[in-house]
Amino acid sequence: MTTETPEERSGRWLSILERVQAEIIQIHHHREIWDFLNTHLGEQPDSAVVHEALARWYVSSQGAAVRRIYEPKDKRSFGNLLKSLEAHANELTRERFLSLWEQRSEPGGDEHGMFHAMANETFDGFSGPGETHVNAAIVAVDREKLRTAAHNVARWVDENVAHIGRTHSVTVTYGELDSAITLVGDLLKRYYLLLTAKSLMTVTPMIQEPWQTPSTKPWI
Repeated sequence: MTTETPEERSGRWLSILERVQAEIIQIHHHREIWDFLNTHLGEQPDSAVVHEALARWYVSSQGAAVRRIYEPKDKRSFGNLLKSLEAHANELTRERFLSLWEQRSEPGGDEHGMFHAMANETFDGFSGPGETHVNAAIVAVDREKLRTAAHNVARWVDENVAHIGRTHSVTVTYGELDSAITLVGDLLKRYYLLLTAKSLMTVTPMIQEPWQTPSTKPWI
């Protein structure tokens, strides 16, 4: 059995973060498309069958994605990443964060120390004012928020998407799914900042092409 060094662990965290980032951006991308289609399909005559099918596909695929992102037993999941950060919070030091922040800054661009002060204030949100490393209890609160938002969605996927012959005793609403998608996006931006000292301004990608065209012009 090999022992993981702090450097190896940091590399693993960044690898998980990169994978999770791609998935979270994708579900926000799909939500934007669904919101548009859901609004406009309801306005069209004879759309009920197509609308119902698209709704089922949307909920199933988005729910499965939330399940993958949350799944704490999967070592590549966001849930497991937060668990690992909580367990090794003492390795996430203020010194490390400030060093990363300085690497992102323009050379000589902080003459008055404004950005250094901003970095310290940002880290305080993870550690508490002036503390030397991340407070594990703060990560635990975020991990519980993820569990609260995603656990029921994951159970619904287990019973209705991933397996056959289950009891179908779990229900999930569009609102619960939407809240879970929003939360994982917010948590991604928060922990992307902690691990990279870079801000992720949005998790919804800008679609360059006119993707609404098939819904606004005849295409058959």
